[in-house]
Amino acid sequence: MRIPYNYLQDKIVRRLEEVGCSSLQAQNVTHSLMMAEACGVSSHGLRMLGDHIRKIEEDMYDIHAEVEVECLTPSFMRVNCHNMIGMDSATQCMQQAVDHCKDVGLFTVLANHCNTYSAAFVYSLQAAKQGLIGLTFSNSPAKMPPMGGKEKMLGTNPISYAIPADKCHPIVFDMATSIVAQSKINMAKDKGEEIPLGWALDINGKPTTNALDACKGMILPMAGAKGYGLSMMIDLLAGLLSGASFLNQVGRFYNPQKKAMDVGQVFVAINPTVVYGNRFYQRIDEYINTLKSSEALNGEPITLPGEKKLSRYMDSMNNGIFLTEELLCSLAKANVLVSGGGNLKLDFSLRWAA
Repeated sequence: MRIPYNYLQDKIVRRLEEVGCSSLQAQNVTHSLMMAEACGVSSHGLRMLGDHIRKIEEDMYDIHAEVEVECLTPSFMRVNCHNMIGMDSATQCMQQAVDHCKDVGLFTVLANHCNTYSAAFVYSLQAAKQGLIGLTFSNSPAKMPPMGGKEKMLGTNPISYAIPADKCHPIVFDMATSIVAQSKINMAKDKGEEIPLGWALDINGKPTTNALDACKGMILPMAGAKGYGLSMMIDLLAGLLSGASFLNQVGRFYNPQKKAMDVGQVFVAINPTVVYGNRFYQRIDEYINTLKSSEALNGEPITLPGEKKLSRYMDSMNNGIFLTEELLCSLAKANVLVSGGGNLKLDFSLRWAA
């Protein structure tokens, strides 16, 4: 089923306001989840909405908290997010980096006491949409063993950058430091599907294709020692340096305690006109066009990071967001796409949109 983007966005904002979110909170959370879904990153998209609503209803987030500045210098700030909804605090933190970097050229925000912020590219792209280079990375609950180990010590720790251009679309890169994001294994488990060999180990440290065993066990780092080292860097800078938890001290998303995961996150914004000059955007166009015009393998087009996301986003905006039956049921259970009565029924306008 295809649902018009704006229709679904309004429904979700309204539902979040019903459970106590401010208008700004509701818009920030909705934008993050909708962007992930529209760009085809369903593992970080609307399937998570019901869980976030449950956490709000059970007071597991502090929806009345504000980002508190703990330390401020001309080049960076460290902030405490006080168990806010992760997508809301992340949006605010990146905007702080954006606002501060416009004159000084480069500004970094280090955030502690955070919760998961969903898809990292949403925030790097937030900066790129304002003509700035955006970079963000975050640590996460331990799911990967150290090299030579069999105990979960490091998270799948995502990293993303976005670089704006003039006439070309921005370059947008997003990856987990594990061979695959944990959420993709969770999706396979929920669907009863197997995962490819080489993604994960079971609790005994043996390779497995069973998604449930993988969830109980460990995910492997991407590119072996390279992914391991990159994950450590993110954990050290986003976690330890920011004053958040690190290694296997980071809290899990699914836990009964009313406290933050204490994830650490970093947000960097660079004003290229201060650093390079006004011709930066044209030079990025030249860079992109040079890559695109290079000799291709087997006639396949040269692609850049983020192109597939952009293509899916445009399709979602033009034709509506595609929702599977499973996702429709999830949104119905979250009271986003239902109306009246004891039997849950999609309202008239939604059925018409289909």
